[in-house]
Amino acid sequence: MEYIGIIFAALLSSGVIAAIVSSNLLDKRDIRILTRNKIEEIYLSFADWNTGVSTHYLKYLDVGIGKISFNDALDMDIANPDHTMGDKIRGVKMNIMMYEPSLQLALEAVESCIARMNETHAK
Repeated sequence: MEYIGIIFAALLSSGVIAAIVSSNLLDKRDIRILTRNKIEEIYLSFADWNTGVSTHYLKYLDVGIGKISFNDALDMDIANPDHTMGDKIRGVKMNIMMYEPSLQLALEAVESCIARMNETHAK
């Protein structure tokens, strides 16, 4: 009769241990999937932002080589404003700060380039 109690206790404890191990493995998998999704989101947001910035500043290269005037480039900016650029870079910043802080130095380098582009653009 006492063996039944031991067997019952062993069965219950093995089920609890299995549930704890299974729960921990699932939590780690969910965190890994979330992190991977956020890294993909960082990449896609940054790629969109980079494409937008590149196309925005291409017209100023045309100004530099004399194809169009500076006023023409400014008129193009006024005619076709892109209000999503700030949202894209804010999304990149948020995801880096929350999910991938190891990319913060790279983000600071990008922000430095943005500041230099803005200074050049303002002159």
